[in-house]
Amino acid sequence: MSQWTRASLALVLSGFFCLLSGQFSANHGMSANMLKGEVICQSPLNPMNLLVELVDATRHVAVDRTPLSPTGAFEFRNLPSGSLEVRVINFQGDVLKREWVQPEHIGFPLTINVGRPAEKHVSGLVTPYRLQHKVPKKAMSEFRKAAEAMNDSKHEKALEHLRKAIAIDPGFVEAYNNLGVRLAKSGKMEDAAEQFLTASKLDPHSATARDNLRIVNAHLLQQRRVPVQSFTK
Repeated sequence: MSQWTRASLALVLSGFFCLLSGQFSANHGMSANMLKGEVICQSPLNPMNLLVELVDATRHVAVDRTPLSPTGAFEFRNLPSGSLEVRVINFQGDVLKREWVQPEHIGFPLTINVGRPAEKHVSGLVTPYRLQHKVPKKAMSEFRKAAEAMNDSKHEKALEHLRKAIAIDPGFVEAYNNLGVRLAKSGKMEDAAEQFLTASKLDPHSATARDNLRIVNAHLLQQRRVPVQSFTK
């Protein structure tokens, strides 16, 4: 899969950062293509109810998303090149805090303090579907396990947990998005398109699902394949 496709895929998955390189990375045993850190929440915020989203600041496209650990820790791997934006968001998509990470800052752990009121969602609105749909605890547990598996490079295990999350909650849009991204990164573009299409049908206002589907379909067309199908709002 092309580098452009990897960098463009917008994910709903999870885990957070410390960009590490050079001597710092060598001394701490961390990869140069990894971002780790922690989110420090002020009461009444609970890290278990928050996500961290990684955005390619050049293309203005979300490329990964992960839930926080109970201690507020997060981790991202396989980072795109260039400047990055890190957003702390809740499950409704409200942005609580933004931080920017420049390439020259890679190699230092990132600490984000969160406590102020949420901003408007970056897309301009929180979709009605997300306001109304409540994800069951068991499905969210599988979603978190998928993020942990990805952080441990257990890709097949991550796919298994995402599929379990969807089986528990067939309306879990973020799980479909994350599953689609993982499948696309594995080269299974047709299967990925099916996941993004389902997410788009569940939440027609989800810009992430629509963008992911558009990107995968464009990749399939580039390979002279017929897309599974397209979504028209």
